[in-house]
Amino acid sequence: MKIARLLPLLALFSCPLLAAEPSGAEQLGKLLANRDKDACTSLTTEAELWRDATAADYGSSGWAAWRKYTQGDTPWRATGDFDGDGLQDVAKVIVDKAGKRWMMGVMFGHADGAPCHRYQISGRDLATLPIAGVLTLPKGKNSLTCHHMGEQGPVTCTVENAAFAARTTDALLTFDDVPSYSSAYLWQPGAEGRNRGKFEQADVALAADYAGMAAHSQADAQNSKAGDGVSAAERKALVQEFEQAWSRLQGTKNYRSIQTAQVSSGQAGDAVTRTITEYADATHTRTTLESGAASVVFLRSGAKVWTRADGTHWTALPDEGAPMPMVSPIGDATITAVRHETRDGRAVKVLQLSGQSETTLVLDVARKLPLQRIDSLKIGPATSVTRTDYDYDVKVEIVPPAVP
Repeated sequence: MKIARLLPLLALFSCPLLAAEPSGAEQLGKLLANRDKDACTSLTTEAELWRDATAADYGSSGWAAWRKYTQGDTPWRATGDFDGDGLQDVAKVIVDKAGKRWMMGVMFGHADGAPCHRYQISGRDLATLPIAGVLTLPKGKNSLTCHHMGEQGPVTCTVENAAFAARTTDALLTFDDVPSYSSAYLWQPGAEGRNRGKFEQADVALAADYAGMAAHSQADAQNSKAGDGVSAAERKALVQEFEQAWSRLQGTKNYRSIQTAQVSSGQAGDAVTRTITEYADATHTRTTLESGAASVVFLRSGAKVWTRADGTHWTALPDEGAPMPMVSPIGDATITAVRHETRDGRAVKVLQLSGQSETTLVLDVARKLPLQRIDSLKIGPATSVTRTDYDYDVKVEIVPPAVP
């Protein structure tokens, strides 16, 4: 596992179960079948106090990324046959007209003249929680892209539940834009009929979709940007050149990379530094993570992985699966400048990028391999600078531990 593949694993959850969607002050799951004046148009009997959510309620950058990676346009509304009666049902989010609260539920499809049935999934007292989104989980599927990692790529929602696996209806997913909570709901008919039951809740596991992340980043890199300092044709040529160089690194042997990450909140003496050093010989890699006085080492030989912390005994880890696909080093950043320089007697090409972070990529022209990468990210008063240097003029010999 190369260092470029290790970092996302360190920074990202590995299929955790998120907190379930809260129900608020009211009872979770309230079947509303009143034949009142607005029974077929509103989730409540108080339509004068509530309105359907709109795009204006989902204007954050998180929801913009959600739209990009799910190919969905309406996180406030989803359709499907949730109760299995062959009619289209609508899951929707509503907000109070004062703009302080929200709730969501399902408006079930009905034949002309038949009573309208609604099911309120969440309560009204949700002012302190980020607004929810809704998404249909089609029957026959237990996972789909439902979230995002900022601008880095998509995240897959998976429902590991026997009832969901055996279902013959669509199900409903709900979530916020971070994500900090996520839940799945499956309709269970009651004794009084198919549309008189209740929604059963199940947990959702999230995992980064690395293949999707790589595909999105590579597609984004090909698209010219308004702020580019190069033409569209020049951009495509540069993207190909630098992506090929970073891709070659995964098959390169006998090299060393040293990554230093420093985070500072702007106060004197508060900087935190982490160093990751990776060596690769013909068949093995050894990665050392150092933060303060703590040190953790990972050693890999083929699919076998071992680790040890602070000089303790080696411990075998589960075998690695398929290699992680490469994420474009350029992605959706703007190419602001290209320079040709000489460093230590070697010709290099320097690419300046501007996006979520300010990035410098340096390519060893003769070897056609990465020489350096520097990322600088500022969030409020805090600044994070990550620098990776590559060295191919090293002799490395790595011996796997003598453990099973």
